[in-house]
Amino acid sequence: MADGGEPLIPVLSVGLDESFYSKALTGFRKRLRIVECVYDLELLRKPLEEPPLMIFCGQRPASESVIEFATLLRENHPSAFLFFVGQSKLGCDRAGLLAAGFNDVYLLPLDFKTLSHAIAQAIASQNHEGLVFRPVKLIDIGPDTQLDFDTYVFLPLNKKHIKFSAAGDVLEQERADRLRQHDVGSLYVSAGQLERFYEYTASRLQAIQGDATLSLTERTERLERAVRGLVGELFTSDETSEDDAKRIVSDCQNVVRTYITNTQSGNLYEKILTVNDTNSDTYSHAANVSTYAALFALALGVGNVDDIALAGLLHDIGMAHVAHEDLIPHPATALEIIRKRKLVLSDLVEAIIFQHHERFDGQGYPGKLRGIEICIEAQLLALADRIDEMTAPELDQARVTPREAVARLLKETGDDPAHAAFDIAMVEKVWALFQEKN
Repeated sequence: MADGGEPLIPVLSVGLDESFYSKALTGFRKRLRIVECVYDLELLRKPLEEPPLMIFCGQRPASESVIEFATLLRENHPSAFLFFVGQSKLGCDRAGLLAAGFNDVYLLPLDFKTLSHAIAQAIASQNHEGLVFRPVKLIDIGPDTQLDFDTYVFLPLNKKHIKFSAAGDVLEQERADRLRQHDVGSLYVSAGQLERFYEYTASRLQAIQGDATLSLTERTERLERAVRGLVGELFTSDETSEDDAKRIVSDCQNVVRTYITNTQSGNLYEKILTVNDTNSDTYSHAANVSTYAALFALALGVGNVDDIALAGLLHDIGMAHVAHEDLIPHPATALEIIRKRKLVLSDLVEAIIFQHHERFDGQGYPGKLRGIEICIEAQLLALADRIDEMTAPELDQARVTPREAVARLLKETGDDPAHAAFDIAMVEKVWALFQEKN
């Protein structure tokens, strides 16, 4: 039994070491009953005491075929979540592994947070939903309408979800306004009641617009899934054919136009408020930075918005190929990946990616560019990158809202413009957007 008296969740681990358990399973291990096994077909053919909910497969020995193991595991455990966990890019071919039958592929340490989210989702799917809450956009919940699901607010400092309203309650306009006054852009719904939320938003949009337009919550989820597929493919593959390269670029452009730059009319401040409201992993960070930068560019009339958003999706693809203690090479490495994979991008997109860690005072990297040597689009993306880092929810820390993040950056820049990361005029223009919220 787990500490709370609930039965332990059965898990099979194949070819993974203690570092995986201590890092990837942090927060879950006391809830799991783990059966460990090496890569051995005969051992894996033996029946288990109870069918596993999840199977984690590590890097296979060079002499073994992962397809054979995946086929056996899928035959023996057809309903299990089958996850491949690579700790080296070598042999971590995402497309090939998905085709072999894995539900998903994770490259560590890059994907620790993404894997943690997948584990939580798997647990929630089996009605162990006490562990999992999903953020939903406040803008999708109509004031003065009856909700048939419970809602919660999350307090990261206390690590608690506190019930805000109960199923059957009406969320009055006054209560919704109070949330917005405190820069709260999202509420939380338990995984078990998420379908009720989707039914509610579909019905509400049908009544308002007469069509089946997606809610902002669903658009955000689809965006993050799309980024995961596109960027994940670049992280784990070595070579790309010209046809695949054209497909990847086309898919990236479609994602940008569908989910980011094709914004519906509405209050810009509310849109900014809803960008970052969950624990940020590699892929949601890319989506968030792309969205922030596009919204800022649209509002300020800066540059080619599609190019800025596309650069946001791809700005950190070099991170998987450099040592985590030395990130300075990653912008240049990103361009190497783009060229090696034969991705044809505009000169502006490549410049934004290469320059997104330059500082206005010349102390950035990799080129130590200064002032107007840095293109304005790269400066805007760098600002979006910094805001997303500052507002990413972290346990044991008070929440930082986008407004608070921009206010801090404005103060830092204004206090010492000669040693500032950003152009004070640009930060002031972004800050002005937050003064229009009322």
